[in-house]
Amino acid sequence: MTIEATLAPRSSSAHARLPGEYPSEVRQCAYGKCLVATMDLPAGTVVEKFEGRVIPNEQVPEHCVRHVLVWDESHVLLPDTPARFANHSCDPNSYVNECSEIVTERPVKRGEEITFSYNWIYEGRADGYWDHRWSFQCKCGSPHCQGTIDKYVPRPSWCK
Repeated sequence: MTIEATLAPRSSSAHARLPGEYPSEVRQCAYGKCLVATMDLPAGTVVEKFEGRVIPNEQVPEHCVRHVLVWDESHVLLPDTPARFANHSCDPNSYVNECSEIVTERPVKRGEEITFSYNWIYEGRADGYWDHRWSFQCKCGSPHCQGTIDKYVPRPSWCK
């Protein structure tokens, strides 16, 4: 998962931000941990933020390699916030903005899992570097499922 290629363009309108803590929490799901909404959320709500240590690519521990966000050409962010539990979906309800925040793209119900696409390229962005170790078989169950996630792809027109 890389932040550089998956960032959505900055919008001219501000995102809704609820007071206090982020309106999400980590829960155990059938396939591991996931990030879920703690209340009904309108589109445009910031639900969590990626934060952590920025380290050189070559210093990423092997067990963390699939959980990094590309920071620049030679560095990655090792997330240490609950944002790291937001899973991939080929039909996501959220995206990651230029401030490394997870933002709902549509209304999300309380208890619904927060997801974003790990491999979409937003309009006007370069495709960036894809490390083969980030690849995986998607099991999101969406009718739009890509199957193998092994490269960046343009954001589909059906979700715009």
